[in-house]
Amino acid sequence: MSKILFKSSKPFTLGCELEVRIIDKDTLKPVGKSSLIFQNVSKKIKNNIHPELLKSMAEIVTPVSNTPKESVDFLKKAVDELNEIGIKHNFRLLAAGTHPFFHSSKIDIVNDPRYLSAYEEFGVLLDRFRVCGVHIHVGFSSKESVMRAYNYMIAYLPIFLALSASSPFFDGEFTKIHSFRSKIVEQIPRTDIPERFENYESFESMLDVLLKSRAIESVKDIRWDIRIHPDFGTLELRICDSMNDFERIENLIALYQAMAFYSKEGEIKNTFCQIDKQNKWYAAKYATKGKFIEDERIITIKEKARELLKEMVEADVFEKLGLKSYENSLFELLEKETISMKMIKEYQKSGNLKNIVKMGVIE
Repeated sequence: MSKILFKSSKPFTLGCELEVRIIDKDTLKPVGKSSLIFQNVSKKIKNNIHPELLKSMAEIVTPVSNTPKESVDFLKKAVDELNEIGIKHNFRLLAAGTHPFFHSSKIDIVNDPRYLSAYEEFGVLLDRFRVCGVHIHVGFSSKESVMRAYNYMIAYLPIFLALSASSPFFDGEFTKIHSFRSKIVEQIPRTDIPERFENYESFESMLDVLLKSRAIESVKDIRWDIRIHPDFGTLELRICDSMNDFERIENLIALYQAMAFYSKEGEIKNTFCQIDKQNKWYAAKYATKGKFIEDERIITIKEKARELLKEMVEADVFEKLGLKSYENSLFELLEKETISMKMIKEYQKSGNLKNIVKMGVIE
């Protein structure tokens, strides 16, 4: 078996990736203008703006950060610059899990070998893959610590999906699912909530088989809701919908960083994978109001998140990480309407999907 080396990184450092949709300023429909961004972006952030699957998308990637605020401050500055380019070229940026009304029989795929290969394999499944997410990386110093954190986090992934939900509309339909993006993503292989592994060597063995069989070319071809990234020395959270609420993004980064730290002592819930997936369904369908199955009891996702926060506060996790200021804001976040809830309310009031698009535009 070939070794999949885990390259250690400074513990609990951060990185964030924000995927955005490029839309026409007037029609609000997606437009394939990502090349204009890459042609006009300044050298200062050029290496932090990446192409994505579609020509109507771009990804903003932060440098390695120490705090949630540092990550979000970079995102804000990058968005400001991209918006300046948009003013000159008649486009705006949409940060939401899906585009509410646009329909096209074929996606505007980027001319890149990796993406073209994916389209060759998945075909019609990718035609609906018009989705945007937020990914958060946390650094770990060893394969043992990252594997423990990975196994610990799986049970709580629905909390992040519920708090980030921003995609109840797709192709002109009110789907009645708060994160329809998550359902679209699940249509292709190597996605969804993954299995737990006994140790890093078991994870390594699985990767080795997939690589040798050419099912994947690299770990990037594994698109689980959470994945170990050996090359970066990080654990990457991938379950969140994209969003234009920077305060919410900052709080979710803080929560993920705190949970990564707490994974050293937190109890790993060895639940059946089907229970984890059921909880994810409740999060996608109902956001924070969804059920959370835990052992013999059923509570809401909001209640479980509140319990987890209290547990970490009592263990001084936020204080030890220098995140004390986020304790109150995270409890407050649990009481707020999700972006998806606000979108649904607006639709029930106006019935206008263009208004929903505008709610996701990054100003």
